[in-house]
Amino acid sequence: MEYKPKKQFLKLRFDTLQYVYKNINFKDESEMEDAIKLVRQWLEEQPHFRRKDFTHNLLRANIIISKGSIEVTKQRLDKMCTLRTLMPDHFKCFDAKKDFEDVFKVIRPIVLPQLSKDHYRVFTVKVYDSLQAAEITQAMKYTMLIGEYMKQCDCVGEYIGIFDLTEVKSIVELIKNLNLMDLRKTLTVLFEGHGMRLKGIYFVTTSKVIDTLIGILKQVLKPKIIKRIKVFKTWEEIYDLIGREIIPADFGGYEKTEKEIHDDWIEALSDEGFKKYFQDISSASTVESCRPNLMFSEEYAGLPGTFRLLSVVSTASSTNVFRLFIFTCEIMDFKPKKSILHLSNECSELGIQNINLGKGGMEKILEIIREWIEKQPHFRSKNFSTNYLKMSILGAKGSIERVKTLLDKSCTLRTLLPHYFQFSDRKSDLKELFEIVTPVILPNYSKDNARIFIMKFWSDIKKSSQITELHKNSIRMIEYIMQVDNVSAMHMCVDLLNINVFDLVSKQNPFELKDVATITMGAYGTRVKGVHCITTSKYVDAFVALLKQVLSPKLISRIHVYRTWSELYDVLGKDVIPIEFGGNEKSIREIHDDWQNELYSDEFKKHLEERSKMCTDESLRPKDRFSYEYAGMPGSFRALSVD
Repeated sequence: MEYKPKKQFLKLRFDTLQYVYKNINFKDESEMEDAIKLVRQWLEEQPHFRRKDFTHNLLRANIIISKGSIEVTKQRLDKMCTLRTLMPDHFKCFDAKKDFEDVFKVIRPIVLPQLSKDHYRVFTVKVYDSLQAAEITQAMKYTMLIGEYMKQCDCVGEYIGIFDLTEVKSIVELIKNLNLMDLRKTLTVLFEGHGMRLKGIYFVTTSKVIDTLIGILKQVLKPKIIKRIKVFKTWEEIYDLIGREIIPADFGGYEKTEKEIHDDWIEALSDEGFKKYFQDISSASTVESCRPNLMFSEEYAGLPGTFRLLSVVSTASSTNVFRLFIFTCEIMDFKPKKSILHLSNECSELGIQNINLGKGGMEKILEIIREWIEKQPHFRSKNFSTNYLKMSILGAKGSIERVKTLLDKSCTLRTLLPHYFQFSDRKSDLKELFEIVTPVILPNYSKDNARIFIMKFWSDIKKSSQITELHKNSIRMIEYIMQVDNVSAMHMCVDLLNINVFDLVSKQNPFELKDVATITMGAYGTRVKGVHCITTSKYVDAFVALLKQVLSPKLISRIHVYRTWSELYDVLGKDVIPIEFGGNEKSIREIHDDWQNELYSDEFKKHLEERSKMCTDESLRPKDRFSYEYAGMPGSFRALSVD
């Protein structure tokens, strides 16, 4: 796996190596050799690593970026190998000349040959024209190639990134095409895998919209890095910060041109020796079935990739235990004194018919599911109400295996994402929020027998934390739905007529939105029949682009944009729409008041308290049942154990 470039175009200052070793508290090269020896001994003891013959340079680079810590180096190597397993698309063997030829016409990422005054590597990204989403994704993949090269051929781990947007015609279009999910994956590899340490992010632009772009980037960057973002109108303002002599000539510096440096990079990455090395190192992934118990940290839970299906095998239980379980289930049943939802037996029966359940079919599935629940050792509480189970069966379209997955997810996500289930006890806590936005589920069904969820924005959201509270309130409403309703299908209506849509997009964290979508559809089993956006804003495409980052292709095809509510009458039914929007239902404010009274009733608060116990104890989960689908979900996770 050893690789040495024929031509080393990355330069060091005369005292760089001395500077690097001093920063990590190493006296000389002999101390580095001792550290590498310790890491190699540890590698041999890792049963889940597919490869253990890492190059000398790669191990040295990992020790340097880990600031000399052997334990952090172990974590870094484990992370990189695990990421190769979870995100294989980011580690494919690309051809630098052929695979990115079209991308380089509009964007060119390079790392400059010379170091800055402070011994930092400087990478620049020059954007020459409007970028499509696919071109941005390809550019990110190209940076993976550069990252592998740097890890093998350099000894510097600190970087300054400069993004030249002076020739971008519309930063708004750039924002619309920026997929933050892809960006997060790339940053995970660069920061967590390769260990890149960013000392600064500089934007060169005169556009006023740059603040919006930075606001969106803040959702994927750590606070420490956010503080290092700076905006400059010209390259001249950067000369004194990094040294004019290292800046490309076409940016006003004394180094060769950006195109020449780019060509040097293409030549280096196209070298047969490097291509062979890259193909070789790409196999350095993990075999998770061989990982020692409890070493698969929840830090990885939820990272995208090809995941195993959650294994939830059904087993029978004894009659006595089953009867006892039925008794405990009924304790959890919540019955409102007066339901704010109008329930129809006809709709209920139609829903059962639509999932092909014959007479007595629902009762049979309930019995099977209750028996299975009793056999799950990692469920902290097993007291699912009868109606909750029925709603899960409807959401799973009658599939027993899908119901099991929904129930396991509902408990597991309470463990991984507890903050979404920590509800306020007082209506007054959300008074300011509800003056800005009114979320309701309408009392009556739509024309196609689904519930209608409306989120009406009256004015602009003031801060991102209000959106978080809005999401938590929506989850609270769905908790109520699961206990009292008889249909699992829903239309989502978002009224954006009164607000600055672009401002909302900049404040909405897409990863938080993804979490909420996972909880709503992946845990509760809500079947979304349509997402309806009502707005006249020219920036609605940016809002739709945000939704596309968190929804499945099937749901993306169900996103519709309307200029007025009247266009929705034929879709949902005019009679069920609130009077403010031209319908015949009572006002949305009245419906909202009904919801608040119900959600904050003593009976429902008591129910939520019981539901809060329905999480998991992962130490008791049967081996191999922790699905990679959960790997990397945000939350309070254990530190990765790799000793």
